[in-house]
Amino acid sequence: MKKITPELIQQAYALGNTLPWDPDCGAPELYFPTSNYYRPFQALTQIAQPEITVELGTCGGGAAFHLAKGYPEGKVYTVDIDYNSHTRTVDRALDRCPNLHFMLDDSIEVAAKFAEQSVGIIFVDTTHTYHRTLAEYLAWKDKLKPEGVFIFDDIRRPRMREAMDEIGGKELYYPELGGEGLLIKFL
Repeated sequence: MKKITPELIQQAYALGNTLPWDPDCGAPELYFPTSNYYRPFQALTQIAQPEITVELGTCGGGAAFHLAKGYPEGKVYTVDIDYNSHTRTVDRALDRCPNLHFMLDDSIEVAAKFAEQSVGIIFVDTTHTYHRTLAEYLAWKDKLKPEGVFIFDDIRRPRMREAMDEIGGKELYYPELGGEGLLIKFL
């Protein structure tokens, strides 16, 4: 795995904005929206080549699909406590990416199933609350490789900036990505 630096993130963001729409995604209105939100995830795994990537909070599976498409040799685990809300899109992503694995589990408890310093990218996109985000960070921080990053979604929600400040570390902020901004933490 390549060390993920701010420069590598900027490279992935630029590359992601040039990637064509992937026909494996299906009709955008039915599955994953054609947006600049998902494609940088694909570019990031394509460039960094993490052996293991973990997404906490699957929702419709769009981010997990793109993380898996970027580096088919790596494994992507997407974790959610609910599978029934988005089965159509999650199943489509799982069908198209053999390296993508869904885990029906709690985002904190599941961390115990991963070895220390084994995960290259941890994408946190669950409840977006102060206490839960800090608890997820504490459960996963020792699982992150030294060259890896945490990515947090929707950080403009109440008290999320406070949680990010408590976590510390260097960060890159993309206010235009996601519903309420995307933040990458280098720890």
